[in-house]
Amino acid sequence: MWGPWHWRCWKGWRWALLAGLVAAVFWPRALGGSVALVVLQSDSMTPAFRRGDLVVVRRAAHYAVGQPVLYRGSRLDAIFHRIVGYDAQGRLVLQGDANAYTDPDHPTPEAIVGRYWFAVPRLGGWLWAWRAPLLAASAGLLVWVWFAPVRPRRRHRERRP
Repeated sequence: MWGPWHWRCWKGWRWALLAGLVAAVFWPRALGGSVALVVLQSDSMTPAFRRGDLVVVRRAAHYAVGQPVLYRGSRLDAIFHRIVGYDAQGRLVLQGDANAYTDPDHPTPEAIVGRYWFAVPRLGGWLWAWRAPLLAASAGLLVWVWFAPVRPRRRHRERRP
């Protein structure tokens, strides 16, 4: 017997609940959430992180020395480096793991976008390539052609007398 208690009725709701949970956890900062994504464009954080890695950061209440963070610099919009200390004014001193010098910017904790949550190696480089409009449009057209519904041919019905 079918009813709201039957497992087949809840099948679609489970996927909707899972999608809602994923959206809540990964809600982007641009829409008021606490998560930001960055594709690393340099090897300043090697060996832990390499160019082309997709790094996910989350906003935090406080940031400690030794944590990799993403911040907005005066020359670059997004810089992913490690906190190495504080200066006399209480601002953060940051440095890339592969750099022999500290960053010229000393941001306040409010200028930090978020601290490292997790990274997906090499995925960012692949996603970065899809920013090209012609490539993205070609891929979209290919997917549409592949999954476009095919209309079945109509069969001629015999007329009833």
